[in-house]
Amino acid sequence: MVSGFAHIALNVRDMEKSIAFYTKVFGFSKAFSLADEKGNPWIEYVKVAPGKFIELFYNNNQPNAGSFNHMCFQVDDVQEIAKRIVEAGAELTTAPKIGVDGNWQCWTVDPDGNKIELMQYAENAPQLQ
Repeated sequence: MVSGFAHIALNVRDMEKSIAFYTKVFGFSKAFSLADEKGNPWIEYVKVAPGKFIELFYNNNQPNAGSFNHMCFQVDDVQEIAKRIVEAGAELTTAPKIGVDGNWQCWTVDPDGNKIELMQYAENAPQLQ
């Protein structure tokens, strides 16, 4: 089942300003970066507390910059939660798969269309380092 809140993801207009805001104003620390499939900068992780992050997505001139992207719940078993989503009559928008960070994930949306990621950390997950 769900074992905790893992992260909130935001689309940002200016990555340097956003990292400075969360690190200098709140005292959070920059944790690690992820690149996309082409090796381009994609996500910067800011650590809020052990296992709890803010994901900052590079804007790349997209119209939704400065907006909510998704929220993520940490789960113990991604296959179980995916099954539960479907059995409850909700939409499973992405079936369980391994993400760029090596963790299992699946996706759904709430009744208002807000994206929700369910993530099962791998033993060597960068979020646990």
